[in-house]
Amino acid sequence: MAQNNRGQIKLAKSKGKMTKQMQAEFNAKRVRFMDSDVNHIAEISKAGGTYDLLETINDKVVGISDFHSNKLEAGVNVAVERIKLGYGKAATAGNPEVKDISFSSLASAFPDVLKRAKLILKQDNKTLLRLPVEAFTHGAASTKTQGEEDAKELGVMPVLIEQKPIEIQLEFGSGTAMEKGDDDHYLQVRFLGTETAAK
Repeated sequence: MAQNNRGQIKLAKSKGKMTKQMQAEFNAKRVRFMDSDVNHIAEISKAGGTYDLLETINDKVVGISDFHSNKLEAGVNVAVERIKLGYGKAATAGNPEVKDISFSSLASAFPDVLKRAKLILKQDNKTLLRLPVEAFTHGAASTKTQGEEDAKELGVMPVLIEQKPIEIQLEFGSGTAMEKGDDDHYLQVRFLGTETAAK
């Protein structure tokens, strides 16, 4: 199978977990597939212990978060083939706006305490992914299209199902936490892969 079909195959195999409407769309062969880039940015200035990046009161805002509450919209099911993390910070005194913050996936940009934390992804009370943040960082800036070299390709693709609560968390080691200092800290999480869309 061609590499770009992996996500489509995974989604088709997962259709039994989707809504009855989406299952009917699959059975009638009315589902189409699109490249997916699901983005979420969270402030992590006070992060420690197990810290929720995605909250139930989250608002969907273009460029900041593609989640409405802590769910994907109806009809959107995502096979996550790659994950890209970005770290950014801004001086607290400047009342920073998230849209103005630059994010980097370079290992040198991430605080050590953040690199040692685990990124956890859950849905339906099942852990779909649990890897160190450092695994998503890179040693050198990529010269290719964003997401080609600076995103981690996953051996096992998690599938995020429409309209079901999703948990994205950071788990810090015992006694460790982000140090706020004079800066606010932010983490950008991008799920790259394939998503469903009705024809």
